[in-house]
Amino acid sequence: MANFAADERDLLNMVNIYCKKLKFKPSYNVSRREFIRLTNPTDRMIGFKVKTTRLQQLYTNPPYGVLKPKRGIYVQVGFKKLLGDFDLKPDRLTVCLCIVPYSKENMKPSTFWKTCTPSIVRNFTIEVEYDPAIEGTPPAREPPPPPPPPTGPPKKIKEEEEDEEEASE
Repeated sequence: MANFAADERDLLNMVNIYCKKLKFKPSYNVSRREFIRLTNPTDRMIGFKVKTTRLQQLYTNPPYGVLKPKRGIYVQVGFKKLLGDFDLKPDRLTVCLCIVPYSKENMKPSTFWKTCTPSIVRNFTIEVEYDPAIEGTPPAREPPPPPPPPTGPPKKIKEEEEDEEEASE
């Protein structure tokens, strides 16, 4: 009897991800993009999704997908232009891979990852670093809004006048 879990792990280990590290030069002027290549040398469909540690700034297209047998795909990794302060803390992308069951091969990849829990998932981490020389100038900050008008009963003016008279004596 074959060990199906070991077979699935072996198949997932055969998938090639041609990227170990990405480096972006942050910019206030333009967005940046790089590409990651995934290839599937196996005879099974492989599902993938890409997670990121900086959701508002770092994204992938497509975020979910399927690698058909003996095929490959390019995944675009985008870094949006900066709108304000930016910390240069390194990030990571996590590519999650799983074998798509035969019964789920016609399902949309996003639906598959949201509704199914694969028995075995292989996670592959890609480090994302940033060039410390940020391009462009940060946008001017808007002045803070004026304070709201006071609410409630008006203050008693007589008490303030009495306090001033006592202080002057």
